[in-house]
Amino acid sequence: MSRAAPAVPASTATLHEHVRTALAGVLTAALAGTSCRVLVPSQASSSTGPDAVLASQAVCTLLDAAEHDEVQPDLAVACQHRSERPVLVIEVQTPDTLLRDTTSRLALYEAVRLPEYWIVDIAGRLVHAFWLNREGQYKLFQSAAPGEVLESKALPQLALPAWEGWLPSSEA
Repeated sequence: MSRAAPAVPASTATLHEHVRTALAGVLTAALAGTSCRVLVPSQASSSTGPDAVLASQAVCTLLDAAEHDEVQPDLAVACQHRSERPVLVIEVQTPDTLLRDTTSRLALYEAVRLPEYWIVDIAGRLVHAFWLNREGQYKLFQSAAPGEVLESKALPQLALPAWEGWLPSSEA
């Protein structure tokens, strides 16, 4: 008699990729009709939409100035009216990237003066949004839970229902 295999939770890498791809699609739709575009790493799925472009050149060019040419965020948003520098950088956090995303990446993005940085905490189901203040330091301005509206300070037209459609149905 054969039994069905027990359900195995999605791997951390698979869940990370799902959230990143879904969020890229949500951001692309939310920014349609603006001069802003979503930048995604080259390994990203084409399902993010035709307006999503590769982040490696735009973001790494910015980071080369800080001698960190191998840093590539999960997502970024750049706007033509702001000289194509990213105005928002997003890292999708996993247990493996927790320390890096909250310390070295935060410090790096702050040092190169990226206006806004989001950390998408999959395990905690929170999105922590940081804004670069006048002193050039990031300050947490929002931690959005599922069902709350996540707003951007760098992109005032951007307000998203946090986590809506970002997780696979088995994780929601």
